Amino acid sequence: MEDASGNSLRTKPLDITEKLSRYAMLNEIENDLIEFIAARRQRPIDQVRSTFIHVRDRYDFTSRRFAELYGGVHEILSIMYMPTTEADLVDCYHAYAFFHLLRYLSSTYPKPKSSLVKEFWRDVKKGRWQNFYHFIKRKIAGKKSDGQAISKRASQAQAIVERITGPATVVDYGCGLGFISFEIAKLKKGTKVYLVDVDNLIREFTLFRFRKHGIDAETISVTRDCIYPELPEHNICIATEVMEHVRRPLEVYGHIRSSMQKGGILMGNFVDHQKDMLHVSPDLRELRDAISKDYKELDYLIYQKQT
Repeated sequence: MEDASGNSLRTKPLDITEKLSRYAMLNEIENDLIEFIAARRQRPIDQVRSTFIHVRDRYDFTSRRFAELYGGVHEILSIMYMPTTEADLVDCYHAYAFFHLLRYLSSTYPKPKSSLVKEFWRDVKKGRWQNFYHFIKRKIAGKKSDGQAISKRASQAQAIVERITGPATVVDYGCGLGFISFEIAKLKKGTKVYLVDVDNLIREFTLFRFRKHGIDAETISVTRDCIYPELPEHNICIATEVMEHVRRPLEVYGHIRSSMQKGGILMGNFVDHQKDMLHVSPDLRELRDAISKDYKELDYLIYQKQT
């Protein structure tokens, strides 16, 4: 078998020991994705798994090489999908869905210490001392009773759940793979999750994964005809790294605020971004001002509704 460039995908068959070793290296989300693709494409799961492992090992989804490939795909597809309207943005997210999915997947792998140093130095240069403070705080507190480390997302979910009484209803806006809402549902039985995003492959997989793991989840679609959907009543909203991707962030915020119960928790990173093809609202000052009037900041990225 060969790839698009005519390169052989396999130089020799794997023996059973090597197969088992490589299969054991797959994390939970990778296994879920392989199962999803096999079911969706009606292909043998062993075939999908073998191809996935080969491509992952060859391109290393966390590497600079893959980042450059990812950026190149964006640049090439911009010929056809350069967004000038909100409907164009929806088309973009459909076209880029599978590559975005692999980028999300790359964030599930352990980060090398060198990348943590780079993140720290970037925060220092931008004056984001609070980020580093909370990173150290999580490292000190982030241990289970058995001494095992708690993941960053699990600790964020725990910080939210601790501030909610009664059943949790989560609106995950711009859900992606729903990392935080998934952890909340694991921590709090009976959690209901609404996955809000463009109706594409990523959200389809996320819904598959939530339901596979017994989480009560439904979807709310962002479409060309409904860019800013109404939201159900809820007491938790995850809206991190999404507001810069919509042209009217204050309208999204208005829907969140009006449908959230008093005392509800909003989690989000609302810093400014560099403008690019998909960061269509890089300046979020008005949004931050609006949030400060209605919400009290409790912790890093965590706000509680006051009215």
